[in-house]
Amino acid sequence: MSAKLGLIGVGRMGIHMATNLVSKGFDLTVYDIVPAHVEDAVRAGAKGARSAAEVAQQAEIILASLPGPADVESVFLGAGGVLEFARPGTIVADTSSIDPGTAQKVAAAAKAKGVSYLDAPVSGGTVGAKNATLTVMVGGDPETFQKVLPVLQAIGKNITRVGPVGAGSVVKIANQMLVGITTAAVSEAMVLGTKWGVDPKVMYDVLSTGFAGSTILSRHVPNFILKRNFEAGFTVNLLSKDVTLATGLGRSLGVPLPVTALAGQILEAAKAAGLGDKDMSSVVTLLEKLCGVEVKASE
Repeated sequence: MSAKLGLIGVGRMGIHMATNLVSKGFDLTVYDIVPAHVEDAVRAGAKGARSAAEVAQQAEIILASLPGPADVESVFLGAGGVLEFARPGTIVADTSSIDPGTAQKVAAAAKAKGVSYLDAPVSGGTVGAKNATLTVMVGGDPETFQKVLPVLQAIGKNITRVGPVGAGSVVKIANQMLVGITTAAVSEAMVLGTKWGVDPKVMYDVLSTGFAGSTILSRHVPNFILKRNFEAGFTVNLLSKDVTLATGLGRSLGVPLPVTALAGQILEAAKAAGLGDKDMSSVVTLLEKLCGVEVKASE
């Protein structure tokens, strides 16, 4: 594919997307507010830009990987932003995790400029980004989706158009609800068994083969909790933001989400305990401290 690509946001997720896009032969220009992140992408083979506007001026297809709704609005709708400089016919595929209202707002502004917008949030974390196995949930019209599909296939494995603009964000919010709830449940289950005296590794081996098995269980326990390694793959801060989006969407639709709200409060407690920049699996340490145990692999 000969289209010139742009990527705005090359942090933990974006740097891997950039590396994969370059390795697949795409002509890629990147921008991030952190200059060191741009330098990392340039070392991987991308071209560096000094602003989001510069990316918009050069790219025919623009991807974004930004922290949240406010960042997306600023980058696309703000003064000197993408839509001020993007040419008609440009396609935007926004992989950020945002609410559907923001996606629809940006899409409407983009349409007025002759730009096509897809909300295309991803799931799979930094490992999925590195291995180009991300799940991509796309909202937008079918024709635009087909045009950008080869680009998305360079960063992901399971790519599905789930409906019109906004639908991608809703499915991602549902995904993050389950991640937040399951993270809390895994923490409680592992602390409970460890407090009684069961070997955590043995318990994990059994739980992972039964109905309780899940991607979150298999991610958190062997890779983070048992190893006592909580350096971020996906932070508490980001998951908290996503769960807050879920409860907000629930309120707007009149859908009660009591379990999600409780998971959100657990994440808030983790942030208050100074775990915001740690991996989401670190929430287990809150209950460990209350119970006087540590879920770790035996010596």
